[in-house]
Amino acid sequence: MGNLKVLALIADAFIAAGLIYIWYYDIHTMAVHHGVADVAFFNKNDWTLFIGTAIFTFEGIGLIIPIQSSMRDPGKFPFILAVIMVVISVLFLTTGALSYAAYGSATKTVILLNMPQDSKLVNGVQFIYSVAILLSTPLQFFPAIDISSQQLFSKTGKYNPYIKWKKNIYRFFMVFFCAFVAWIGANDLDKFVALVGSFACVPLVYIYPPLLHYRAVQQPTWRKVTDIALCIFGFIVMGYTTALTVISWTHGSSSKTPGYCDNR
Repeated sequence: MGNLKVLALIADAFIAAGLIYIWYYDIHTMAVHHGVADVAFFNKNDWTLFIGTAIFTFEGIGLIIPIQSSMRDPGKFPFILAVIMVVISVLFLTTGALSYAAYGSATKTVILLNMPQDSKLVNGVQFIYSVAILLSTPLQFFPAIDISSQQLFSKTGKYNPYIKWKKNIYRFFMVFFCAFVAWIGANDLDKFVALVGSFACVPLVYIYPPLLHYRAVQQPTWRKVTDIALCIFGFIVMGYTTALTVISWTHGSSSKTPGYCDNR
């Protein structure tokens, strides 16, 4: 974790710079075009995509325990986590609201595609966002790689070059596999993100935590019932949103340009 924090900080700085430009350009667009664009308050056709996309923001929840364990003073983590969650929520809400208000039904899944593609400044923002994703990838991979490596390789590779290179090859193919999956879903990014959020991230929020709480903590019966009820709710939400996202994807129009988000 200590070796990855520098890359993560650089990625955060790039993302912050990009967000500032997006806010500026959204406000500038509304000022030039005399106000808010055509905004639909409820998207009856694809509203379930919002659930999967919103839950997708919990993808980094697996980093909580590694980050806390690597802190100098882990006791301060709950307060820091609360502050960060508030800041991130404000960033998500304001950026999404401003961008949709600026472009309305023309809003694309990747908001940078709404900006002039021949602008050097826009190209620069797109570039630093790409770099930020690359720099943050090792940190995002760390929990999954660490847990799966412990299960696949019983010995450490610190003093064994053979084991070490087996782990390196495994990590390489994991990155390659994820890149291949991302390439497959790139043309329908909104549905791809919603599918990942529905199928993989809903359990992270509504199934795994109450299940672990049920097994690991001594508690009265009514709390156990609450944990079970939350698990059942998670399975229902996961199945419902995943099914609707798959249906929306398979019956969607093939004439969309990449990155387009339909707000009919």
